[in-house]
Amino acid sequence: MKVLYIDQNCSASLLIKDVLLTNRIYCEVLSLSPEMKLTELPRCGLIIIDFYTITPECYPVLEQICHDSSAPILVLCPQNHFQEKIKIDSEKICFICKAFSQEDLINQIHFLASPAPVAQQSVKVGLLTLHAHYRIVEAYDKLLPLTSHEFKIVEALMQNSGSVVEKTALLKKLYQNQDCPDEKIIDVFVCKIRKKLEKLLGPAGKNYIITVWGRGYLMQDSGLKHKVDADLSSTCSDDDQETVFFSKS
Repeated sequence: MKVLYIDQNCSASLLIKDVLLTNRIYCEVLSLSPEMKLTELPRCGLIIIDFYTITPECYPVLEQICHDSSAPILVLCPQNHFQEKIKIDSEKICFICKAFSQEDLINQIHFLASPAPVAQQSVKVGLLTLHAHYRIVEAYDKLLPLTSHEFKIVEALMQNSGSVVEKTALLKKLYQNQDCPDEKIIDVFVCKIRKKLEKLLGPAGKNYIITVWGRGYLMQDSGLKHKVDADLSSTCSDDDQETVFFSKS
């Protein structure tokens, strides 16, 4: 795979290039400058644009590249809401807000460069989309930043959306044949996931995961969820957490 990396910062481009080469991705680097001819970009499978700082010139540059190139575009940007200022309605653009992990970057590159093979493996729940093959969850073209254990929990909940996933099943998925800690560790992970969902999606984000008392958790579109008033006792309390009580029989 050939990637065209367009950068504002030469030192950053060397780091990114090393990461790509380590993962067997050939990278051609161009410096973003007024002399750069946007209409004569080399052919490639993916364009990465790294904006080190946001200036008024960034917006027309991105719009021009999007207009002239058929390749998917990955934008590395320093601001959470940078993409909202771009007047482009295109499915081929994805944004990653700094700082991101090397794993997130490589997964997103593979996803954008070859989306067709994983189309059947994508699962949607409300605004969230799970791409299990590349181990990413996204919404609004932004990644949900998850640790390895957090991703496994979200993956299990999304793949079984609308159904209860028992805590014992989640423990087995996380630790397999290893010695499992107490079930309350799942409550801790879910609490952290809820906070990340809320940060990504706003107040509705934390309503995606519902606590089923005495059993486990289920995930469904927050727009379809009926609120149930109940007390929740867990290692990580949240006044707005939703709990559903089921009979154990």
